[in-house]
Amino acid sequence: MTVAVRRALKAADLDPKDDGVVALVKEYARLMDDAVQLGGLIEDVRAELDDDDKSGRRKLARLEKAVTVYQTTNDLGPKLLAALSALGLTPEARAKDRGDKNASAGTNPLGKLIAIHGAASRKHPA
Repeated sequence: MTVAVRRALKAADLDPKDDGVVALVKEYARLMDDAVQLGGLIEDVRAELDDDDKSGRRKLARLEKAVTVYQTTNDLGPKLLAALSALGLTPEARAKDRGDKNASAGTNPLGKLIAIHGAASRKHPA
């Protein structure tokens, strides 16, 4: 995630006033990458522990409870997306900047059809 985010930030024409959001985006991406690595580490430790290593199992259980890949990604993913949108680095944000009335539809074909249908319904109420 960090590599992709850094690539997008490098390609963007950002104002120095955005430095705080840029730092936040980089940190979210790093934390997401760390969570994936920690998830792998937990799996490695679990595989290496003997069934009779009760102390090791207790420590592993505490580690699993404290750090879960799903929870971290679930918490940070939307925040990362919101921060990228604030910087204009998502298709939807760029479409809004261009004044596209169907910007919320993004590049999703179904989303575009729904947006078009909604606009048509407002013009011709039933």
